[in-house]
Parts: sequence; structure tokens; C-alpha cells
Amino acid sequence: MSEPMDEAELGTARAPGDLVQDVLDRETRPVPDYLRDDSFTYLGSEDLPVERWIGRDFFDRENRDMWPKVWQLACFVDDIANVGDYVTYEVGTRSFIVVRESVDSVKAYYNSCVHRATKLTEGDGNARSFKCPFHGWVYGLDGRVTGLPCQWDFGHLPQEGRALVAVRADIWQGLVFITMSADAPPLADYIGDLSAAFERYPLTEKYKSAHVTKVVPCNWKLGLEQFIESYHVMATHPEGLPYIGDANAQYNIWADKPHVSRMHTLHSVSSPHLGNRYSQQEMMDIITSISDKAGGGGQIVVPDGSTTREVLGQQRRDMLTALGMDVDHLTDAEMIDTIHYFIFPNIVVWTAFGSPIVYRFRPNGDDHESHVMDIVFLSPYDHREPKPEPMAPSRLDITQSWTEAPALGRLGWVFDQDVSNAPLVQAGLKASGKRRVSLGNYQEIRIRHFHATLDRYLQPADGA
Repeated sequence: MSEPMDEAELGTARAPGDLVQDVLDRETRPVPDYLRDDSFTYLGSEDLPVERWIGRDFFDRENRDMWPKVWQLACFVDDIANVGDYVTYEVGTRSFIVVRESVDSVKAYYNSCVHRATKLTEGDGNARSFKCPFHGWVYGLDGRVTGLPCQWDFGHLPQEGRALVAVRADIWQGLVFITMSADAPPLADYIGDLSAAFERYPLTEKYKSAHVTKVVPCNWKLGLEQFIESYHVMATHPEGLPYIGDANAQYNIWADKPHVSRMHTLHSVSSPHLGNRYSQQEMMDIITSISDKAGGGGQIVVPDGSTTREVLGQQRRDMLTALGMDVDHLTDAEMIDTIHYFIFPNIVVWTAFGSPIVYRFRPNGDDHESHVMDIVFLSPYDHREPKPEPMAPSRLDITQSWTEAPALGRLGWVFDQDVSNAPLVQAGLKASGKRRVSLGNYQEIRIRHFHATLDRYLQPADGA
């Protein structure tokens, strides 16, 4: 075992071999500045108490102090493309109606009649108005009451007291965000300037090709955290080590962006744990046998003097060019790597074309030991044809496998591997004799950054 590092050196250690920036040096196309940004700040090495994940009091503090103050993804703009389209968004015990009020206006309201608080909507749909099933109050898409039975009995209720209570809504990259807070900064300020990371391949030029949701038996933070680091790949996804650069992934946090972090994991580069034991052709053969990354076809030959990375990158360019897209200037990294952003508190958005994924993690009602996980695919399409209709959400039972959602393709079993850890971690936290959790200084920096931002919202515990 090595000796502990000097305090001044903590956070500086990196995996042996080529890092992301070294691989980018070998790109044959100009690398955009945003990919060259290797911002990192050491945030300390303190352990975190297990109560953050298993404590009921901590969960209640999140519900009281954090969720009402943040911007959170409620739906996709294509889900509410037509006037009257609405989505019911639920987070914990709170429920909201997000509706296309007019061609150029999206509104969001608490999903609660202002009379006796009855819930107005379930699921998604299209409506000209919202009618309370209990006493028949009717609200227009603008939230104003348009029908009030026995109006003579409510003379004490002012007009503003008869309208649905609105929350702020905004749109970024085709994602509809809401916040319950009047004091939250504008969404653009909240997430910071991410335009450079998406201007070369906007999410708005993709369509929702899959949306699968499932209850997972662990705290919502545990669900999220395993998707913002690659340290788990070696043990959880060992079959991917021949072509996934797990230990040499790049993690970025920015001092002026508390709500955002980034991970860049190399594809078609073997894990540092394996060294150079696989040839480029062997690596390609493994990829085509177990991954959708190569398109699910037959054998792909890697010519002498070329690399799996170059061949696979060009194959993806050819595929997108066939869809009428101009991608010849995009790097291999943008074609095949895992490059994704975490937006606090609960979504992970993949950029480029490496994979078309958005993750969302929400408390499951009032249960602090389970959460709702959404997996959404945003895929490119032929822009010479009309944009495909977005896929409606499909829901898996807590006991079902992700492989039972055909839209997820061969990634379903990968998600099963991830979720299989959930009850083990939840149980292990309760059984812990140490009562604290240790984090890697680099590979798990995004988890520490996430908790530091969470702490910015939480008021001290009672009696603290």
C-alpha cells in the first residue's frame, strides 16, 4: 500500500496511460474549445455521513429546503407540442400540470384545485380546460377559473384566489424546466453558459425515441450518483473494459457553476486496468458483439494503420450524413465518447452523438428508500422528413428488468447491472459500522460537488 499523499497533492493523481486530452491530441479534425476545457478543483477528502442517504430527517430537509428552490426537468417541449397538450409532472408528493397554453407559451401550475385541493390531472393528454372531478370547478389553459358551480356561494373569494397557482417555467434545448421559487435565478443563470457544448449538435435537432420509467429500491441520490462516475465500470460492467476508458475518464467542475458538472469517458480505448492486451480488431469485434454503438451490424474491419476509434467514428459520421446532417467537421470524440453534463439536482444530459441519453431521478412519493428513474433517448432523425412523434413514457414495474423495454435496445441489460447495485448499497449504508462514506478525490469528485451544492440549499437540522 502506498503512503498517504501530502495535503498539497491531494486531487492531483490520475490514471496511468493516455488521458482524454492525450487522445484528443490525436484527433484528425479541429477539437472545439469546450472539449479542451479541463477545469478541476479539489474539494477536500472528508467522509460523508450515511444519514445523507438513509436518514428520514435528511430526506425531509431536502423536501422542505431544496426541491422547492431549484429548477428541475418537468418534460420535453415535444411532449406538449400542440395547444392543450399537458404533462403531469410529479416529484415526491408534489404534482404539477405543465401545459402548452398557446402556440408560443408554456405554463405550469400546482396540480391542485384551489377549492378543496383535489388533484386535477393524471398522466399526459390534451385538454381545452381542466375540470375538478370533485365539485366541477373548471380552469382554462391560462389557469383562470371558467366554470364555478354555485358561484353565488363564493363571493368572499377574489378573482386571483380562483385561479390555479402558477410556478415558473422555462425552456432550454427543448427541455421544459419548472421551479416553485420566485427567488430562483433565471434558468440561464442557474445552469450557466452551456451553449458551446450543444451548439454543434442541439438537442432540439433530435427526437424522443424512447422514454422508460421505473421505480428503483434505493434513495434517489444513490440512483443518481452511479451515473456521474465511471469508477464503477470495472466491477459493475467488466465486459466493457476492453473498449471503455473508465479510469482515465475526465471529470470537470467549475467554481462559477455550482449546478453543473461534466464527465468525458473515452470509447474505443481500453481501460487502463487492461493495458494493451487487445488489438484494434479484437476491440472492434467485442464492441460489435455486445454494444449498439456499432449499429448492430456484422463484422467491421479495422484496416492496418487505423484504429477502432477512427473507424467507428467515421461509421457514425456516415450514418448521420445519410440522415442529411452535416457532421464531417465533428471529432471522433463527439461521435462515440460518453460526454455528459449533470444539472443539479437530478438530471444527466448526454451531449454529442456518443449516446442519446437523458437520465432523471426523483423521490418516489414520500418514500426516502426508493426513487423513480427515467431513461430518455434523444435520437437523430432525417431532417428531410417530418420530425417523428415523441415516444410516450412506458412504465416498468419495480420487479421488471430494463430489458423488457424494447426501445432501450441492448442497453437494457447494462441498466440492469447498474440497478442491481441499488438495494445492496441501501442495505450496506444501514449496516455500516463506519457510518461514513469515503469518496475518491478525482473519479468521484462530481458526487462530492453534488453534495456541496445540496448543502447550499439545506437549512441546519433542528437543534444544530
